[in-house]
Amino acid sequence: MRHSIKKNGKLLLTGEYFVLDGALALAVPTQFGQSFLFESDAEDSGTAFVWKSLNKQEDRWFKGFYHKEDLSFLNSFNDPVGMRLFEIFSTIRKMNPEFKGFATLKEITSRLEFPREWGLGTSSTLIAALAEWANVSAYDLLQKTFGGSGYDLACANSNGPILYQIRPTDARTDSTEGHYVEVPYRPPFHEHLYFVYLGKKQNSREGIQRFRAQGKAPENLLKDINQLSLAWLQAGDLNTLEKVILQHESIVASYLNIEKVQDLYFKDYWGLIKSLGAWGGDFVMATSDKNAPETKAYFQKKGFNTIFSYQELILAQPNS
Repeated sequence: MRHSIKKNGKLLLTGEYFVLDGALALAVPTQFGQSFLFESDAEDSGTAFVWKSLNKQEDRWFKGFYHKEDLSFLNSFNDPVGMRLFEIFSTIRKMNPEFKGFATLKEITSRLEFPREWGLGTSSTLIAALAEWANVSAYDLLQKTFGGSGYDLACANSNGPILYQIRPTDARTDSTEGHYVEVPYRPPFHEHLYFVYLGKKQNSREGIQRFRAQGKAPENLLKDINQLSLAWLQAGDLNTLEKVILQHESIVASYLNIEKVQDLYFKDYWGLIKSLGAWGGDFVMATSDKNAPETKAYFQKKGFNTIFSYQELILAQPNS
């Protein structure tokens, strides 16, 4: 028996870091994601199953064997990828003891549609797919393993751009849950928006720790981020959006005491540069009132050769 699941990659346009404290965030799924093929056989009497991870070129970058009974990782315990998968499998079993999928499993093969270093959601697509396969809450599985806001899980399952927010579910236990709504966002000026890969891989968990060290964000800042997320959606022209970006970048830079990415690398750029997700690396968004060849040439001269237009990278809702 073969069962396949495909999940979308993600980019966070607004609310980075502050989304952890309940700010409203605007996020977009990407056309590039990760697919998973689950192969099972009820007649198979083997004691182990295998996990294979393939990159975009179909080259294998991880292979691990797991015991069906206790889900133990049968390879070297020094392999962080293998041990992380064991942790996720074990958490799934605790969350859903009645799940029988591991008993008949022969092989799981994951296939990335983007380079791992791009930061488009290798982990979030993994959690979203395994949660769907095992019929457990993806948000709860994330909190018990990687941690994070969960916006990336929402993007993994959405058909287009979303507004995302963490809301409390029980004040007595401080429990929360992620909520999202799909929004028909494809601005009339989308041909003036570009996404540039900086090639400076960021560790999201380190960024979260730095944010947490500041304590809970003040309510007035959360309200400001909420308003900017909505203002971003409502911006009817490029100039208005650039004003929103400038305000948003200033708030995050001031709160975290981090220099803006535009000031670090693109001081001579004619448009605006917006950090996305963990500041300082992965992708940034650039606005430009110049044509595509001239815009791309600017970044290429600075050594940044992975550049996408909005239409090339972002998954748009049908009819949007």
